[in-house]
Amino acid sequence: MNKERKTARQILTDTPRDVISVDPDDSVLAALGLMAEKDISTVLVMQGGKLAASFPSATMRARWNWLAAMRAASRSARS
Repeated sequence: MNKERKTARQILTDTPRDVISVDPDDSVLAALGLMAEKDISTVLVMQGGKLAASFPSATMRARWNWLAAMRAASRSARS
């Protein structure tokens, strides 16, 4: 049994999908919420109709955790 190998272009043409993206100014929390809502593991960051970056959910969660830790440290330093 010999399976036909498809190119990425063929796969995208055969099964068109909406591009799920955020703007560079959107919050990490908004991006994570969109990823959960759409059940996707990576979000594209689009700027001016062009791809600026892509972030897998693990990277987004790590950044969110880092930001939360920095905010907590800042609050405790002010106390």
